[in-house]
Amino acid sequence: MELSTRLHEVVIKLESLQRKLQAIETENNQLRAENKALKQQLEEQPQAAAPAEENISERAPRGKNTEQKGVRAALDQDIRQQIDHYLKEIDKCIEWLGQQ
Repeated sequence: MELSTRLHEVVIKLESLQRKLQAIETENNQLRAENKALKQQLEEQPQAAAPAEENISERAPRGKNTEQKGVRAALDQDIRQQIDHYLKEIDKCIEWLGQQ
């Protein structure tokens, strides 16, 4: 291959790389702007939610609170039972591995 042909191919590849780099930089700038907007929305979200939570808690009937505690206690009990079951299974596996 001639030197001029090789140089021409290198120039073409460099131009292609330059176009790709510009496209990536443009996309990067767009993503940075989007990221900044999302971070700002995320920072504003808890501030906007706080007054709404206060209104909900003020208007919620007190009876539901005790009902929710009962449901939560049942869920906690169920989770404890699952954990106990998993611990027993782990103990069985450890015992089995010890026998191997």
